[in-house]
Amino acid sequence: MNNIEWDKVEKDAKLLVRNSENEEWVKRHYAGRVENGYIYCYFAGMSSYTNDENEYGWRFAKLYEEQKWVQ
Repeated sequence: MNNIEWDKVEKDAKLLVRNSENEEWVKRHYAGRVENGYIYCYFAGMSSYTNDENEYGWRFAKLYEEQKWVQ
């Protein structure tokens, strides 16, 4: 879980998640909970604004960092 202090991560934070080290990262919003080693995110990339009931647990997660391009 990348040594992230999940209790300090805001609900709806942007994450990259996957269930296997061989899978591609998927963009999701954090649902505000971690249970039994799974990081829960809202279903299908939704947020708490659009969906507060359907959550899915992921084995691997990291915070998404937006790239700032300098021209």
